[in-house]
Amino acid sequence: MLLFLVSCSSRGTSESQFERKSVEENSKRQSLTEKEAKLNLSKRYLRNYKKVENAFPEDTILGKSKFIFKQISEYDFKTSKNIQLNTFEKSVPEKLLTEYEKGSFAIMSENGKIDTLNSVYGMENRLIYKFKGYSSKMNMLLFEIDYNGFTYIIYDLNRGVPKVIEPNFYEISSNAFITYNDIIDDSLRDNDLLIFNEHEYKLGEVFRLRWDDFTARDVVRLDDEKFLININQYRSDNDGFPVYGEDYYFEVKIIPEKLKFQTQNVDTLWVTEPSVYFTNPDKHTIQKLQANYNEDLYNTIIDDVVYYKHEAEQFLEKKGVAYQQTESRYFKFISESGKEFLIDNDTVGLWGLYIFDGKNIPQYSTSIDIRTLWKNTLNKLELTNGLEIRYFPELGELDESVSIEEIAEYLITIKKTALDSSYIEQMLEDDSVTYKYRYRNYFVNLVIETEDEVILNTNIYKDDFKPYMDNDFYSKSYFFNYSVKEFNNDSIVFWTNINVPESCWGQRFIHTFDLKSKSFTIEEMVEEDEVYP
Repeated sequence: MLLFLVSCSSRGTSESQFERKSVEENSKRQSLTEKEAKLNLSKRYLRNYKKVENAFPEDTILGKSKFIFKQISEYDFKTSKNIQLNTFEKSVPEKLLTEYEKGSFAIMSENGKIDTLNSVYGMENRLIYKFKGYSSKMNMLLFEIDYNGFTYIIYDLNRGVPKVIEPNFYEISSNAFITYNDIIDDSLRDNDLLIFNEHEYKLGEVFRLRWDDFTARDVVRLDDEKFLININQYRSDNDGFPVYGEDYYFEVKIIPEKLKFQTQNVDTLWVTEPSVYFTNPDKHTIQKLQANYNEDLYNTIIDDVVYYKHEAEQFLEKKGVAYQQTESRYFKFISESGKEFLIDNDTVGLWGLYIFDGKNIPQYSTSIDIRTLWKNTLNKLELTNGLEIRYFPELGELDESVSIEEIAEYLITIKKTALDSSYIEQMLEDDSVTYKYRYRNYFVNLVIETEDEVILNTNIYKDDFKPYMDNDFYSKSYFFNYSVKEFNNDSIVFWTNINVPESCWGQRFIHTFDLKSKSFTIEEMVEEDEVYP
C-alpha cells in the first residue's frame, strides 16, 4: 500500500529554555531559536494499509507536498489555540442524525442507507459514542468513543462509510485532519504522524511524518496552508511504555506541488464508459522501486500486490464484472454530461483500481478493499460481464500522419488527424463476449502553396461528402484516407475512400480543386478497375 514517507533533515531543539511565570513576564521571555526543517516526501509501501484516493480538482492534481517547520515558543502555540479554526459544528440536520437513546445514533447517509452506532455498557465492554460535530463542507460526522481512552470515528455521509482513527484527532485545513495513529493498521507507531485528506467524497491520501524519538501531542489549525504542532521528545522504558520528555512547538506550512499535464499526452487513457480499471506501473517505475528498496522489501511488496490483485480479479470474475488493465500514467474520465476528471496515477498509487460509473467522479481503491467496493459501489453499476470496448486508434492517442508532395510549382501538404469525438461503432459477439469497436473518424488539413503564396489552407471532413451518400451508409462508414491522384494544368485532383469498417462496403470520391476559381467539385468514382489510394 502506497504511503508518503517524510523524514526530517534537521531536528528542532531550543537554545534557551522558555519558562513563563506570569503574564507580565511574557514580553521578557527568551525566544527560541528558529530552525527550519524541510521535509520531503518519498514513497513507501506497508502491508494491509488502506490507501485511498488523493484529492484532485478537474484540471490539476495535488501531488507531492513539502512541509516547512519553523520552531516557535510554547506561548505562541498556546495562545493560538484561542483562534483555532474548526470545520465541524455542533449542530447537524435532524434528518441526518438521531440519538434514539443515550450514546446510540441512527445515521442517514446520502444514498439513503441507514446505519447505527450503538453504545455498549458493562464492566468489560464499555463503548460509549458521543457526537462531536458535523462538517457540511466535508459532509461528515465526527464521533468520540470512550473505550478505555478516547478514539474518534469519522462517518462519511456521502458513501455511508465510517473510519476509525486514534488516539487523537485534529483539523489542519477545511478538508483535512491529522492524527498520530491509525487503529486499522496496528503496526504504526505513535510517533508516525498521519495526515488524512478528504476531497470529492473520499477520505484521501495519507501523509506520514516520522520521527524516531518524537511524537505529536497537540495540533492547532490556523488556515488551509498552515498549522501548529506540539512535538514531544520521548523514550521508552524497560516495559516499552513511553516516558515523555521535552516539548517542542512548530509552525508548519504545507506547500503543495501542483502538477499539470497535457491531455494530449500519449500516455493518457481516455475513459468514457462505466468501467473498472486495474492500474499497473510501467517498467520504468518498477526499476525505480527496485533502486529505492532492498531486495527483501521489494519482493514483499510485489508478493503482496500480486496476491491481492489476483484475489480481486477472481472476485470480480465470479460476480460477472468486466475489468481492464492499463499501465497509462494519466487518466481522463469523461462523464455523460461532458465533465472531465483528470488523474495522474503517480500521485495516487502504483497498484489499485478505478471504478467509473460514467457520471460521477471516479473512485480509487486498492485490491484489498474489493469486497467493500462491491457492497457499496460495484454491484450498483451497469458493468456487463463480457463487454469490451475498443477504439481504433486508441482513444487519447494522438494519431497523425503528414504527406508532402511537390507537383509543378505547387507544394501540397496533407495532414490527417484522428478525431476524439467522432467515431463509428460496431458490435460483435464472440463466445458470450460482446465487443464494441469504435473507429475514429479523421479530418484532413490540406495546404497548397507556392514559393510566393499560400493558395489554400482548409480542413476536410466526412460531412463534406455527405450529400453523395445515403443515410444508412453515412451512419455506418468512417473517413480515414485522402491523397493526391493527379495534376492537370488548371486543377489538382485528390481522391478519398469512405468505408464501413471490417467490410468491402465503401464509396470513393474524386475531389478536384480548381486553381483558377479556387473551389472544389466532388464526383463519385464508379470505375470497377480503380485501385484504392
